[in-house]
Amino acid sequence: MQNKQIDKIRENINEIDSAILALLQNRLVYAKEIGRLKKAADRKVEDRKREEEVLQRMVSENNGIFPEETIRAIYTEIIAACKKSQ
Repeated sequence: MQNKQIDKIRENINEIDSAILALLQNRLVYAKEIGRLKKAADRKVEDRKREEEVLQRMVSENNGIFPEETIRAIYTEIIAACKKSQ
């Protein structure tokens, strides 16, 4: 019985992971578009103010469920990957 419960929970986690990946892929599409627009406007890719705004917003929306350093690490990596695409 417990194995079936574990399997069901793992299926739920797999679905969540797939949804997260799809959202990250969508985010990358938008980041590439921003990169194209920045290039056309002769602007630098890096925008530390915006990056800090994103980090602060995610920490705030987290409501302490994950440790702050974990949220910052996750979003720092996401931002870095998106900047590379620009």
